[in-house]
Amino acid sequence: MKVIRGLFVLAISVFIFACNDGNHGVTSGSVKHGSSESSQSITGVVVGELLQGKDGTIWKFKADDGKIYALVVSIPNLGEEESKNISLIELNKHLVISGETYKLGNENRLIARKIKPFN
Repeated sequence: MKVIRGLFVLAISVFIFACNDGNHGVTSGSVKHGSSESSQSITGVVVGELLQGKDGTIWKFKADDGKIYALVVSIPNLGEEESKNISLIELNKHLVISGETYKLGNENRLIARKIKPFN
């Protein structure tokens, strides 16, 4: 009887672990950062470079309303066509950045999806 019960517990355990796909509640295509995420266009000025990474750069971006963002610029986030506009990002350049914003701790983040010069 103990052997049958042990095999039953083992079978249930294997079933439970086999059903776990490793995503831990994250669905593909949409990863949320911080508390909330929204897509918008923000006009402002690049005021500094914060960090140069392997596949992108984080810039300090001051919106026209005075709000400061850590602007995340990378080819994977922009896509092949839009990544041609990375050269528009320079210090003191007035730009329109479209993308997702979210809060990471106390920092406002803006993931660039489109970059346009401000006219």
